[in-house]
Amino acid sequence: MGLGLEQDPMLENDRTEEDLRWMLRSSRPPKLRSIAEFAEQEIVIPDGPHKGERFKIRRQPYVRLWFEELKSGRWRRHFATGPTQSGKSLSAYVIPTLYHLFELEETVVCGLPDMDMAADKWREDFKPAIEASRYKDLLPRDGAGSRGGKVEAIKFRNGATLKFMSAGGNDKARAGFTARVLVITETDGMDKAASTSREADPIAQLEGRLLSFGSRALTYAECTVSVEKGRTWQEYTKGSKSRIVLRCPVVGCGAWVTPEREHLVGWQDAKSEKEARAQTRWMCPACGVPWSEEQRHVAHLPGNAKVLHGGQEITREGEIVGPLPDTETLGFRWTAVNNMFLTAGDVGVMEWKGAREVDEENAEKQLKQFFHVLPHAPDREEKAPLDVRELALRMGKTKRYEVPDDSDCLTGFIDVQNRVLWWLVMAWNAEARGTVVAYGSHDVPGAMENRKAVLVALRQLKDKLTKARTFVDRRGDEHELDAVLVDSGNGDHTDVVYAFVKEGGGLFWASKGYGIGQEGKQAYTDGDDAEAVHGLKYKKKLQKKSGIVLVHFCADFWKSWVHQRLTCSLEEASAIEFYQVEEGSKENHMTLARHLTAEKKETVYIPPKGNVKGGNVTKWTTVRKSNHLLDCLAGACVAGHMKGVRTPEMRSEGRTAAMAAGAPVKPRLTTEDGRPFLITER
Repeated sequence: MGLGLEQDPMLENDRTEEDLRWMLRSSRPPKLRSIAEFAEQEIVIPDGPHKGERFKIRRQPYVRLWFEELKSGRWRRHFATGPTQSGKSLSAYVIPTLYHLFELEETVVCGLPDMDMAADKWREDFKPAIEASRYKDLLPRDGAGSRGGKVEAIKFRNGATLKFMSAGGNDKARAGFTARVLVITETDGMDKAASTSREADPIAQLEGRLLSFGSRALTYAECTVSVEKGRTWQEYTKGSKSRIVLRCPVVGCGAWVTPEREHLVGWQDAKSEKEARAQTRWMCPACGVPWSEEQRHVAHLPGNAKVLHGGQEITREGEIVGPLPDTETLGFRWTAVNNMFLTAGDVGVMEWKGAREVDEENAEKQLKQFFHVLPHAPDREEKAPLDVRELALRMGKTKRYEVPDDSDCLTGFIDVQNRVLWWLVMAWNAEARGTVVAYGSHDVPGAMENRKAVLVALRQLKDKLTKARTFVDRRGDEHELDAVLVDSGNGDHTDVVYAFVKEGGGLFWASKGYGIGQEGKQAYTDGDDAEAVHGLKYKKKLQKKSGIVLVHFCADFWKSWVHQRLTCSLEEASAIEFYQVEEGSKENHMTLARHLTAEKKETVYIPPKGNVKGGNVTKWTTVRKSNHLLDCLAGACVAGHMKGVRTPEMRSEGRTAAMAAGAPVKPRLTTEDGRPFLITER
């Protein structure tokens, strides 16, 4: 209208065309990346030696094969197992979760053994990985997960939710939430239904949250191997049973092989850790030639490493023949030979040290589980528990309170309860035999405040055990106690026990036993104020506040140690025997035998938590409540070791020479200063 504000028709057409192009671009769904592309383009390593660097599949070649199977669409359920510290959690747990949350923008259910782990997993695994990525802006600014604390569900700003569900709690806790994707960690820690549950096991219940999605539902699970009946090994063997085959890089061989534990060679003849590291190699199962580390890396290059599923074969040219297994479950396993974070020498050192561990069985479990990804088979002791009646007849030649003539050391233990003190005294001789010379219970007075009453009872028991000529041998010679541990683990009486120990003049020691899953709280590690005996799992540590020295010990380890001595023949030097009960007497050892068999030993898997590494462990579970004399016998053995009980046989030059030559020698126990201990292995 003469003001120069008329719209230019050409400009208007250009803007309309630009708007149209924008609308078309916005309506077009974005191209979805594969999980491998997502991982390398988005994931930044939050910690460890590669902190701050982008995730690279080439660092661990097994990841390429694992991701290819996830991409293939052949499987609806994916179960992965491999060595610890090989990137298993990141590649099989964290990355699949983040892929579905941020690339596919869908809700994920995360299954855990218990909800106490949810905050740890969020804080240690998921949140650092997200904060290191470009998705950090999608983290919640308020509510759950924004400032720590209890975590059950994390709602991201793209609309996706990470929902934590556990194997603990009641069935209703898992019943009201649905999703297409389920990711499970520490599978073997949650593969059994609770005793009060009327429904299926927790994993089956969690997978029930996916039913509405039918064949589109996906499950991912990862865990180290525990036992053959554990969920991980069962899913692997009953699923696709997939393994990695490598083309041998040795000129003239070229066979496709899967090296296992028996193909790790060189450490067996080593005379030291340094030598074991230098000469250990992986050997080709086909040609028998040891590989260098460079050759092992060549064997894992694309084209040289492939996945072979159960029932399939591979030709010399590398062509895989045979149908896929008739299952929807991918069971994917890699082992120490595929773990490029460790050299063959690193694994060889662990094998060399394991062969010389005091707790040989535990070392074997850890090697199989943490490195070679093999299940542990329970030993004979777990299959054949002690018989109560036979155990009650396990008697020597001395009477109650009578000490064998050749005894060198007398130790004891007092188990403190609210209304009774249980106690046991044991004699050790130079021929590696332990004799239970007396045991019993001492009532705590009920007419006074309990803490004061416990202190009174402890003083009464002290007078009883330390009075003149309480323990004599058949020659009439008197034997005095050398050390008595007193249980201070009951929090109501800890300060009472500390006060009593201070009165004891060095004879009595405060102690605290730890069961499996509790060891990590004190870990038996050295420190400025600690003396540790690592192989035997106990330590003495100064309590600065009270000024007393507290003896920490692993109760499960020492109970196993006791049962080994109770299962061997009385003719063997390492046997433990009881004092003799005269025939026709009303007294018998049935009470003692029942206490000693009130717990049973079993191999279980526990998930890592806090300082506890977790894994395949030996655990003592309660069969009957009355187990106090088992605690007493185990504690008396700890006290014996503290006093340096030993045998000349273990110091023999022949044994030392055999070890130096690398000959297979069954481990022996040593005292805190490295001297051999009295009690020998069976």
